[in-house]
Amino acid sequence: MSENRETFASGAVRDELPVRYDLCSPIVIRKIIYEHDFNNPLLDSLVSQEANILHRLIEFVKFYCHKQYSSEAALYILESYARTMHEGAAKYGERSWEKGIPENNLRNHAINHLVKLIGGDTSEPHLDHLIWNVLTIIHFREKEKETT
Repeated sequence: MSENRETFASGAVRDELPVRYDLCSPIVIRKIIYEHDFNNPLLDSLVSQEANILHRLIEFVKFYCHKQYSSEAALYILESYARTMHEGAAKYGERSWEKGIPENNLRNHAINHLVKLIGGDTSEPHLDHLIWNVLTIIHFREKEKETT
């Protein structure tokens, strides 16, 4: 991963990526997905900023990890989330992420990990990091609902 770090106005810190999927046209990304038989509902949800991405994440993990039931996938997701929290606390400090990371940054990282995962890259735990970014998007959306 990048040695360059980005610090947000909130004080949260994370690695910078050499790509910006969040700046790409959702129209173009969808055309690439569907015209090349790469039908991935989770990627489509991330690109379109769909509200119900948790369901798509569970279905993706269920398929990708060969889980028979959604409950198995949900438990896998929870364990993965905790594992990535542990890793992040050691790297960035405990609860740094709670200070606030913009959703476009989280989406960018999620899409990057999904692309790397599907492309076969094994340089880091892309599924765990994908899960963390999607769940963190959900966290901040729910927190925003609480304040409005």
